[in-house]
Amino acid sequence: MSASIAVECWCPEDHGTHYIREVSTTATTAAELTTAIEAAADQIVQWRETVPKDADWWRAEEGLTLKRG
Repeated sequence: MSASIAVECWCPEDHGTHYIREVSTTATTAAELTTAIEAAADQIVQWRETVPKDADWWRAEEGLTLKRG
């Protein structure tokens, strides 16, 4: 189970997508899977409520290209 924030690549060499934040876990039982899904959903809500929604902010934070080449 994973949750991530990604931005489109604007680098001179197109990498496709850059994953800015990512959390993941492995579940081997139904109970662990349920817990993992709930944790991933909680993480996405936390990101949505606490970080900028502007992709350029994330690009700057990660040192990525800010404008299309």
